[in-house]
Amino acid sequence: MISDETLQEEVSQTVKEYGDRFQDFTESVHPWRIALSGLLVILFIGGIFATWNWVIPRDSVTVETIYLQRSGHVMLVEVHNEGSRSITNVELSLQFLDNESDILKSIVVNIDAIPAHTSVSGDDLELVMLGYSIWDENSIRIDLDWVDYSGVQHSRSWSHEIGEWAYESFRDSS
Repeated sequence: MISDETLQEEVSQTVKEYGDRFQDFTESVHPWRIALSGLLVILFIGGIFATWNWVIPRDSVTVETIYLQRSGHVMLVEVHNEGSRSITNVELSLQFLDNESDILKSIVVNIDAIPAHTSVSGDDLELVMLGYSIWDENSIRIDLDWVDYSGVQHSRSWSHEIGEWAYESFRDSS
């Protein structure tokens, strides 16, 4: 049978041995090596993201719409081409509908091309209706058609109920 002193001495010897090994390890691993390893991991992850975002052909179009109640109704639209290739023959239709789905006002905008990672907005993509009651519940309908980099025609539609709030924002992705 092993006595308590012998057991305590063996544990002490083992702890000292592991402590010496840990000290040797910490002396051989310099903080600059750890920092460099972290930097390389960050660069690797950034390279993967950059490849996904810029190199791999992908089609991603988003329509961002802001609705405001200001002495009537104001709708501001921005089309984002978040894909890695340009899109062409873009047609955006924005319709303001009453609660019975009658079109009160609409706009149609044609854009020849939107380069990759670019957005389009401006006066042509604004729909302003003065004088209509801002207390009625209405809706907006957004239709978007475009041709992607490989010549395939795409068409998306979104509808949003508006009128409950003085400011609303919608982000529709395809």
